[in-house]
Amino acid sequence: MNTQSMHRSKIDLIESILKYIHDEGYAKKTHILYASNLNTRSLEKFLKYLIEIKAVEVVEKQKQHHSYVITMHGREILRIIMKLKMLLNNRRGCVKDNRLLLSRLNKALSSTLKDKFVDILNKEVRGLSGLTYDLDILKGQEGQYILIPIASMVDDQCRELDSAVGKALLSVLDTNYKCVILLSDGENNCAHIMNYIKNLFNKIGIDESRYYFALL
Repeated sequence: MNTQSMHRSKIDLIESILKYIHDEGYAKKTHILYASNLNTRSLEKFLKYLIEIKAVEVVEKQKQHHSYVITMHGREILRIIMKLKMLLNNRRGCVKDNRLLLSRLNKALSSTLKDKFVDILNKEVRGLSGLTYDLDILKGQEGQYILIPIASMVDDQCRELDSAVGKALLSVLDTNYKCVILLSDGENNCAHIMNYIKNLFNKIGIDESRYYFALL
């Protein structure tokens, strides 16, 4: 893997691979290799992973030359990744830049939270343990909340899902903040992920008043 790829997240690399295959219709491994800036070994791992989660399929156009096509599930994964990245890229903006997201969050949580959100900030928060966290903070008129987007793109074994849930869990346990967990409404596994998070938090003793789900 080259220097540039080392600084790209797994999600960025998955997005680049899926987008290239999607745009091409079907793509040979060597072409994907150049488009993603990965080395052969790393690309093999990513393609194997994407095949396992049924995001891409292998097709044989010519003898000994396999090509890859994106599946319907892969298109949905790509759509969700791009949507989540769009939300995350707004996190350092002012109220004007986050107006749409703030409006949707206020609407989604109006029945459960007696607060009005006015900004989304990114700041370092020192936990009760002394550890420091880089967090997105949803600022309300009455209080502040940790904002955690959850990538519902694959099943419960996905490392990105576990990482996001783990960050939410640790942040709530180690700070005085409450947490708003952001999910993409309409996803097939959305309700399943909510129950997964609730059960996990309940087992550890986190009261349900400490966290809220926002479906956007």
